[in-house]
Amino acid sequence: EEDPVLSLITCVGLGVSLLCLLLVALTFLLCRAIQNTSTSLHLQLSLCLLLAHLLFLTAIDRTQPKVLCRVTEVTLHYLYLASFTWMLLQGLFLFLTVRNLTVLSSSSRNRLMRRLMFPVGYGVPAAIVAMSAAARPHLYGTPAQ
Repeated sequence: EEDPVLSLITCVGLGVSLLCLLLVALTFLLCRAIQNTSTSLHLQLSLCLLLAHLLFLTAIDRTQPKVLCRVTEVTLHYLYLASFTWMLLQGLFLFLTVRNLTVLSSSSRNRLMRRLMFPVGYGVPAAIVAMSAAARPHLYGTPAQ
């Protein structure tokens, strides 16, 4: 059974979150003066969360056809896992920035992060979701299917 109060809270909360994430993404995209590695990491996190929340809000109740439901579940799994990976990369970047390693200068740290962030930020979640979907595809979707 669906609780109407919980549905309303979910819709309002996700709507506010979508608006704020959109404003954050536009700020990071349009303000050239603040663009650096840190804002790039934040932008990717914001985009992953924006897409995940939008997909959740629009497609979570659509369980038919069965294939579309599974595609939605796999995509949500990927987007939320990618969000966690971008948060991990932000934490790593912050750690390297605060620690101020003598081995890595600021420019080489930024080059290292730029070179690794997209393959790690989007590649690692894709590999995990692919392995999960290949190992247990029947776990994606609703129990009624």
